[in-house]
Amino acid sequence: MRGLILGLAVGLAVLLTAGEGRAGYYSGQKLNEVCNNDSLVSVGLCFGYILGVYDAGKVLDEATDKRQWQSGFTSCVPDGVKPGQLKEVVSKWLQQHPENWHYRANSLVAAALEWGFPCR
Repeated sequence: MRGLILGLAVGLAVLLTAGEGRAGYYSGQKLNEVCNNDSLVSVGLCFGYILGVYDAGKVLDEATDKRQWQSGFTSCVPDGVKPGQLKEVVSKWLQQHPENWHYRANSLVAAALEWGFPCR
């Protein structure tokens, strides 16, 4: 029993300290760097991040009637759009808006998708 309590205490301590240093904040500058690097790891990170934000938005679409972002961003990406198209839209928007690179990357992806695929 004592070993179980010690194990739980250590696990809880690790979780609490790991929360402070977690990689939950990805800046626009970092996403821009990753999306403009041709290494396989960077390409995967770029696509994974953008598709993660896009997929989260799709889930929220159904729950919020297209009011998917707290900051008010909405996008209407048509069916059939390929991941490469999403990446190109986001990359282009990031290149055109370096003044926003200090913001969270997830909100910049949302802004880029709204710009590239506005609801009509």
